[in-house]
Amino acid sequence: AVVSTQSREAVVSTQSTGRTQSEVKPRLYQIRQNGNILAQRCVEIGCTSVLLNSGFCYILKVPVQSEAQVSYMLYVWIGSKSSDDLEKAAIEIGRESFVDCVSPVILYEGNSEPPIFWDALGGRKNYDTNADWLDIIRLFRCSNEKGYFAVTEEFKWPDFCQDHLLDEDTMILDSGTDVFVWIGETSSEVVRKLALKSAQL
Repeated sequence: AVVSTQSREAVVSTQSTGRTQSEVKPRLYQIRQNGNILAQRCVEIGCTSVLLNSGFCYILKVPVQSEAQVSYMLYVWIGSKSSDDLEKAAIEIGRESFVDCVSPVILYEGNSEPPIFWDALGGRKNYDTNADWLDIIRLFRCSNEKGYFAVTEEFKWPDFCQDHLLDEDTMILDSGTDVFVWIGETSSEVVRKLALKSAQL
């Protein structure tokens, strides 16, 4: 993976550092933010429209080939249910972190996507337009590191990823309809048992 930190944002890409054929393929990035403008990330995901979600913002990098060279168009797609902060972060990352592209084109969901945008994503397909879970989902960490068992909400903003699941931790994820308990390989047996009981309350 390639991590670019040209500005305060982290751009995480799955491409290798060597020049390969994949470099001239469209690439799709999702903007993520953990409640802190200093902790915003731009993470590459699969380049398909089914991975879009109205609650998020995305950056699409589209190669335009000519006989002499390859140039890139950049589209910043703003989901209709995304927050103002996420929109601002997406536009800022597009302008500052993709220096090999022309100035980004800002697209707002539902009223301005050109055919080239959908073509680069493999065609327009159904994607998740329900972002209500963003206001419901919560992640809790279970711990006895202070000498007593405690369940604390670690992240106020519901943008979670696997990086938050550490081997020594036990976590509870509440989706609003289901409750999941994630148990790290090296987590305490006592914490595991108490976490399972807590999830049933």
